[in-house]
Amino acid sequence: SVLLNFACDMGVVAVTLVNTTTGSMWCCTAESCEGFVVVPFSGESGDYTITIETQTAGIFVGEFYL
Repeated sequence: SVLLNFACDMGVVAVTLVNTTTGSMWCCTAESCEGFVVVPFSGESGDYTITIETQTAGIFVGEFYL
């Protein structure tokens, strides 16, 4: 799983995690006021893109490899 910590309240956040190697996708929504969200996923090897859409701070995109 991926743990995201939020330093401030950005309202509801929508998180999309994509393994661009396999095409697998995981999505969840959470209240950022809780301070964190855990995104469960398979953990299989590959290149990943994570997109975080917020109500107040815009869209954040990142990449990582497992």
